[in-house]
Amino acid sequence: MKIRRFRRAAALIYSFIVIISICVGFQYSNDSDSEYREDFRYLNENWSVDGQPIEFPYGESEQAFTIKNTLPEVRNNEFLIIRAYYDTFSAHIDGEEVGHSVENVFLGRSTVAGKKEFWIPLYEKYSGKDISIDMKMRKELYGASISEAFITSRALYGTRVAKENIILILFFAAFTVTGIIEIIIACTFAITTAGKNRRRIFGALLYAGIFSIGSAQWMLNDCRLPFILFGHIVGYSILTILSYHIMPLLFFRMQRYVYERDTLVDYVVGDTISGISCIAVCLALFGVTEWGTLIYLGQIYIVVVFLATGYYSIVDVINRKNSGKNLIVSYVNLAFIVLALISLVLYINNVLFRYVDILVFDIYLYVLAQVLLIYKRISMSIKEQQEYDITKFYAFNDELTKLGNRRKFYLTIDELKKNGLPKDFTIIMVDSNRLKYYNDNFGHEAGDELIATTAKILQSTFEGFEKANICRIGGDEFAISLLAQKSEVEKAILLFKTRLSEYKGQYINSMSASVGYAQYSDYPGSTVDELQTKADEAMYKDKSTFYQASGFDRRK
Repeated sequence: MKIRRFRRAAALIYSFIVIISICVGFQYSNDSDSEYREDFRYLNENWSVDGQPIEFPYGESEQAFTIKNTLPEVRNNEFLIIRAYYDTFSAHIDGEEVGHSVENVFLGRSTVAGKKEFWIPLYEKYSGKDISIDMKMRKELYGASISEAFITSRALYGTRVAKENIILILFFAAFTVTGIIEIIIACTFAITTAGKNRRRIFGALLYAGIFSIGSAQWMLNDCRLPFILFGHIVGYSILTILSYHIMPLLFFRMQRYVYERDTLVDYVVGDTISGISCIAVCLALFGVTEWGTLIYLGQIYIVVVFLATGYYSIVDVINRKNSGKNLIVSYVNLAFIVLALISLVLYINNVLFRYVDILVFDIYLYVLAQVLLIYKRISMSIKEQQEYDITKFYAFNDELTKLGNRRKFYLTIDELKKNGLPKDFTIIMVDSNRLKYYNDNFGHEAGDELIATTAKILQSTFEGFEKANICRIGGDEFAISLLAQKSEVEKAILLFKTRLSEYKGQYINSMSASVGYAQYSDYPGSTVDELQTKADEAMYKDKSTFYQASGFDRRK
């Protein structure tokens, strides 16, 4: 056990060192400078509008203007990249048009989704020349402006964004893997577990997993890395919007399962938000409304959902405090809500604010708390399920022998009687000999050995028969029902007695049992109770024969 723990610790430390080495090497490498003629240069200064110098961020919603500057030395593989929420643009270098906006289209319909930066291709011949860009800004509720401009190559742009967001990328990987594992565990738990908590825990884990995966891809898309590397800025932008729109819904669904909220109000709130969301997405798909509207709608969802979740957390804190239960998870949930609302307010106040940094940490804190809570409940549910299974098992089975008990014997018989008793239906009654003697002289351990061994040999002898039902119905009494020919039954009884006589154990060397049977073919028209009576009579006759032949005192 100690060696195993040492190996796990060593593997964890090694993995941590490898990850840190990769991150540090990636962050501080300098192989993308002069050797490959690649560079990253900000061009945020010396811009002017109508001859007046300006500073970024610059611009307002729906404002049109022309910005001008002089290009520094540039290379053939570089772009001038301007980050701005724009509607249209047209770029000219020394009066020659070198780039202009195109209509963004999704599913055949025009959209402004993805119009948050544009790239102007550069060549060495443009070095030192004047550039002018005619722009019209998008209509945005929180304002639209140019945030920054820089010159770089596509490869170096992707590398720089990846380096700036390395922690976020690691979170993306962790959240994706965690989400997939949670979904697998949820499905496995639902398939392999029964009980009243199965649906609730399955729902909590499933929505936690989907939320983790949705959060992961939203983080990655929001940092712009996918479309920098692969293009398709419209598609990735809409995917980001959909993720932002759907995440509050997943969050609310999960919270309902976590806090066991099944009231009518909770259903109405959840279904209303889901319905509005579905309608909004459909309207955006058909071009009736802009995709950007879904972001504002998502922010409303966030406020509503956080208010509801805050209420759940406060109620949970009060209930747990009154019952003396652990309050950590509820406090963490409240902290998550507060931090998320702070990041939302900062974003609304300044759309250029990197609220993602706060939100990513917040989501990590949240997922950690929820996963701990869910797995704790899974552990409790598994324990409850195990206790339930044990209770159910011993409701129909004997604790000492693990054979069926009297209840199971007669339930099985009742099922068999529904279609009428077949002619080869047989009841066998078995009673161990000299139980009192072994209990009185060797203790109850010897008596238990006698009963358990008899049960084991009964099972090995008769379990192969058709519809064999082997049960312990009393202290040292056993009853068997099965379908077999009379010759097969007699042969099995003889084998059973032979195996008993050959037994050598801790307290007992050789044992015996009295056996009697009755078959329906010998007593046609009889009931099960009548057959059992006949088998009992035969068993007691066999017991009398045993004591007369052995000379043992039956009372001892």
